[in-house]
Amino acid sequence: MPVTFHQDNLVALLSAADATAEQSSTHNTVEPIRVAGNCLLEIQLMALRRAGCSFFIIEVDNVSGALLAMVDRFRREGLSLEFARNINDLRELVRPGMRLIIQAEDHFYSDELIADLMAHKTAFLAAIDSREENADFERIDLNTRWAGFAAMNAEVIFKMKELPDDWNLVSSLLRQAVQEKLEFLMVPQVHLQNRAIAKINSKAKAHELNNLILNFRSKVSSGWVERTFYAPFAKLLALRIWSNDNFLSLSSFSGIILSLVCLALAFFDLPILALFGALGCLFCNYLDFVVQGNDFDLKNRTWPDRIFWLILCTSGLVVSYSLSYYSSDTISFMAVVIGLAILARSLTLPHWVKALLLSPSLIVICLILAALMSVFSIGIKAVVLAQLLLLIAGRHLSERKHVKND
Repeated sequence: MPVTFHQDNLVALLSAADATAEQSSTHNTVEPIRVAGNCLLEIQLMALRRAGCSFFIIEVDNVSGALLAMVDRFRREGLSLEFARNINDLRELVRPGMRLIIQAEDHFYSDELIADLMAHKTAFLAAIDSREENADFERIDLNTRWAGFAAMNAEVIFKMKELPDDWNLVSSLLRQAVQEKLEFLMVPQVHLQNRAIAKINSKAKAHELNNLILNFRSKVSSGWVERTFYAPFAKLLALRIWSNDNFLSLSSFSGIILSLVCLALAFFDLPILALFGALGCLFCNYLDFVVQGNDFDLKNRTWPDRIFWLILCTSGLVVSYSLSYYSSDTISFMAVVIGLAILARSLTLPHWVKALLLSPSLIVICLILAALMSVFSIGIKAVVLAQLLLLIAGRHLSERKHVKND
């Protein structure tokens, strides 16, 4: 009978054994392979955290300073992380009946695929066929290779015999699971072709995966200006930012810093410079998304986004006040522009309508042109009119499509 697991008893076993052993043998001179600016172990931890796991055991030979610093940071964020060097350490940390999730070292899995695998409540080994293009993955029988992910009852740990200290825990658990004829859950080959699964054992493969991640993230934005003009520059800059931890930290707050500069320019009655500053803010905000993505979008990262948009909207209202004159009501029209932009985000609209309505940079460019031509009050009214026409057209087309589908 299959064993059914409960989410409350979830523990994940990850490995840093090969990496720590290699670094210790070369006096910490080996630079770890990084994907999207982070080491693979960190990516695995975050992906499993988003899937509902909060208790992790990391297999190590030696605990490096960098690994200890990373673990301390995750512990401060509420995760429970422990180290294990041998089977006895594992037996002290888990109890029979717990659901044990295993992800092999150097194996990248997309969030979507991890969520699908975690939805299986019975024990399994994720497997792929033994074709030549899958040669990097560990073979488990003549026709099958392990895809680097498994779920099993932690009872298997207590069934294992004592292991020599230099034996890999993950590989030993894999062999035990195969001996117990654990179910092979075959993973479609398409997941390896689109890099939802990848074994990253070289910098060349990490670079290939980085390019795929950048291409995906740069296309997520609905805005036309962002996808057309910002994306090429953001992809080039992201690669440089990922290579430096200081740049990563600066990227997270560059949008807020520039938005404060924009607000200051607006208050000092420099509206055109403030509008150009707003354009720079929007590019930095887009760049930060390309760099960070949603992979590390924790709850405590929502407040910088809210502050950014609040400051930027306030700057827009101050700019409209600076450029107003007698009988014009630019402040009210600016408020309408902001309101319609927010409304458009919650509506179902055709892609081409979204590309125009959900591009704040396009709105700012129109306002810059109007300010440079000294027709700001007319320009902002034209923007409001264009937004209304696009909303009406978009809703009409969406409703017609819905009626046809019915």
